[in-house]
Amino acid sequence: MRLIAPPTPLPFDQPVPLRVEGCAPLDVVDLRARLADRKGRPWEAWARFAAQSDGTVDPARDTPLEASYFGFDPVGLLWSMAPLDPQSEPFELEPGPARMQLIASSPHHEACRAEVTRLVGRSGEAFGAGELFRGQAGRGAVLLLGSQGLPREGAAMLAQHGLTSWALALPPRPVPLEWLSQRLTELARDHQQVHLCATGRAGEYALLAATRRPRLDTLAICSGSGLAFADSWLGVPGIKVDFTQVKCLQREAYEAAVADREHRDVGRIPVEKIEAPLLLLSGQQDGYWPASAFSELAMQRLRKVGQEFPAEHVTFEQAGHLLGPERGVPHRPTGFLADLGGRPAHQAQAQRACWEKLLSFFSAAN
Repeated sequence: MRLIAPPTPLPFDQPVPLRVEGCAPLDVVDLRARLADRKGRPWEAWARFAAQSDGTVDPARDTPLEASYFGFDPVGLLWSMAPLDPQSEPFELEPGPARMQLIASSPHHEACRAEVTRLVGRSGEAFGAGELFRGQAGRGAVLLLGSQGLPREGAAMLAQHGLTSWALALPPRPVPLEWLSQRLTELARDHQQVHLCATGRAGEYALLAATRRPRLDTLAICSGSGLAFADSWLGVPGIKVDFTQVKCLQREAYEAAVADREHRDVGRIPVEKIEAPLLLLSGQQDGYWPASAFSELAMQRLRKVGQEFPAEHVTFEQAGHLLGPERGVPHRPTGFLADLGGRPAHQAQAQRACWEKLLSFFSAAN
């Protein structure tokens, strides 16, 4: 029995083609994939197959008998990894090479192993309050604004696709809108095209800041909101949210806060003032807040008031909050969704589609 893996390194956001040869027809073959996160904690996925009539197993062709994922999925061994230690924290990667161990075993054959290096871009360099990951000259630059720390993993992957990326974290609130405009101006000094991408509350802030018309070529918001909420952004009135009544999901507190139309109108962001193409991406099962409905409010305003620049809202029916480069790079384990919504398989599909949409959106502006 032989385990055939592709030559590496491979970009982390690409599938990893695998094949087992030299089995007898209907031999039961177990495949395991293991990857350590940035803290060295092992994560593992597995699948059991019956060899085909030619004695081969191919996860991109075959449906497993059972697996850590359900049904046929060519990349199920990548996104369905779970921590071997149940007390582990959410999966995070360090920019650079990530080595994935592969094991094929069968009762009738000696186990065989292979290693695949999956490349999460290259290391960045300190730049201002964040980290800069250099792409190709002339391809433009992305300011990637994280709502929960520096989005280094996503910035490294964008740079691997040629886009210089500046990973920045949203400062402690309340944040003045001028802060982001100043950062975009810094980035524009060395790049002809400047893109802005943000997720969640950082996306809400980015939409607000973009209404001040900073130097900007495209704006992409993942799991964001067309409404502003109180006490977060300096000098901006917003909707007050009462989190003391939350019994289940935080989402319920946001839904209650906007149930009254008069309250909702207080926080509407004047998105018609944004002077750049706009892309909104959301999941309808978002457990943090109703991002799909909040994003659609921004589109409704544009349709009502009128818009000079193109705008699009793409929503994924079964996806949760974790979309976009901050924590949504394709083929990363989707475990630990917690209360952020979405089922792992649907979340993995949405993350791939979201990533491809973002790359084409930024490329179209070049």
